[in-house]
Amino acid sequence: MTEAPLPTITDLWAVLGDRAGDEVVALFDQLRDAGATDAELARALSMLITAQNLHAGALGEALARNQLTAWEPETVAPSVPVTEVATHLDRDRLSRAVGTVLERIDPAELVATAAAAGLALHRLARSEAVETGQASFRVVMVGSDLVGGWERELEPDACELCHYWHDEGIQPKNAPMPTHKGCTCAQQFHRA
Repeated sequence: MTEAPLPTITDLWAVLGDRAGDEVVALFDQLRDAGATDAELARALSMLITAQNLHAGALGEALARNQLTAWEPETVAPSVPVTEVATHLDRDRLSRAVGTVLERIDPAELVATAAAAGLALHRLARSEAVETGQASFRVVMVGSDLVGGWERELEPDACELCHYWHDEGIQPKNAPMPTHKGCTCAQQFHRA
C-alpha cells in the first residue's frame, strides 16, 4: 500500500485561495438573498477578505517556519511584521475592489450578472489570500540566515510564463519572485 504524497506548498496555496473564494461567494449569495444593499455587501465582504488575509499571512509564516525548523529544530525564524502585508489588510482598498465588482451587476439580468459577480469575487478573494500567504512566507525566508536562495516550485497547471521564470533556476534569497494574479507557484528554500 502506497501512501499519498504530501501536499506541496503550491497545493496549499491553491486550497487556501479556493477556500477563501468559496467563503466570499457563499456570503455574497446569502447577503444578496437577504436583500443587503451594495454598501452592506461591500462592507461585509471586505471584512471577510481582510480576515482571510490575516489567516493567509499566518499560514504563510507558519509554512516558512516549518521548513526552517525541519532543517534545524532550534531555529528561531523571524516574525512577519504587519507592515509587510499591510496592503492586504487595507479594508478601504478591499471595499473599493468589492464595490467595483458589485457595480457591474445589472438589475435587469440579476441572475446572470450575479453569477459573474460571484466568479469575480471568488478570483479577488483567492488572489488576495494567496498573495498574502506568499508575502509572509517570503519575509520569513529572507530574514533567515539558513536560506541562501530559492527556486520556483511550479503549480500543477503552470502557465508558459511561470515555466519561463522556473527555467531561471535558483535565485538569491532577496530576489523577488515574479507572479501573476492567481499564481500559486511557490518559493522552495535552498540552504545557505
